[in-house]
Amino acid sequence: MRLILSCAALVALTACANPCADMCKEIAAYAEECGYTVPDGEPQACIEASPRSAFTPEELEVCRGAADDLREEWTCEDVGDYFDDGAAAE
Repeated sequence: MRLILSCAALVALTACANPCADMCKEIAAYAEECGYTVPDGEPQACIEASPRSAFTPEELEVCRGAADDLREEWTCEDVGDYFDDGAAAE
């Protein structure tokens, strides 16, 4: 659920249906790299909540840029705010 909220807050990224839905996958992958457990189905729920039609062309462009900046702007500790399963982020 938090991933869905973070995607909406970020107006997310690129690869599945649109750049914003792709951010769901990027955030989940980064969380796993940081040692957090991403609940099964959460990335897909986020993607389904992020249809292309929900975003303006400008927002889609923001999502494209966000993919490139995710690992530069978010630390593992930041990701931990959404995936607080007790894993130690390094």
